[in-house]
Amino acid sequence: EALLLEAPLSITTGFRTINSNIGSLLNQGFEVSLGSTPIKGDSFNWTIDGNFATLKNRVLSLVNDEPITPSSNTNQRIEVGHSMGSWYMQEWAGVNPENGDPQWYDAEGNLTSNYANATRRFVGSVLPKITGGVTNRFKYKDIDLSFLISFSAGNKVLNNTRRYWENDGNT
Repeated sequence: EALLLEAPLSITTGFRTINSNIGSLLNQGFEVSLGSTPIKGDSFNWTIDGNFATLKNRVLSLVNDEPITPSSNTNQRIEVGHSMGSWYMQEWAGVNPENGDPQWYDAEGNLTSNYANATRRFVGSVLPKITGGVTNRFKYKDIDLSFLISFSAGNKVLNNTRRYWENDGNT
């Protein structure tokens, strides 16, 4: 599949980006949907529908195979071999139990309390690996009641507001 995104431009053009075909992308997965009507009567009906899907996503090629950092989010990176929406950032390693200092991983995978020594790395993707949902619909004469329960799993979410307020453990 073609990968149509904003490609970076030299600022001397007067623009930062241009929409362009910058590479190719592979999406793989499956989806299954099932439905049933457990109760079907003259005045009352109950129907239930469910779906489940998986997604595997990988960038196959980019112009000059150079990684791209979207201008709208510097914590993400588009790079060959990785998923779209990949988080590319310093990996939080928790708080040092001995002194309470924040910790990250450096280039060798060692712990460091110095943010400047923390190395950016791929730490997950915003895209869920699985999604699904169940819808129930109850109908009594002319009254309908329906509800949907949906889920997704296998993705990473960045709570930037919390990150700002906690200041990586410094406050």
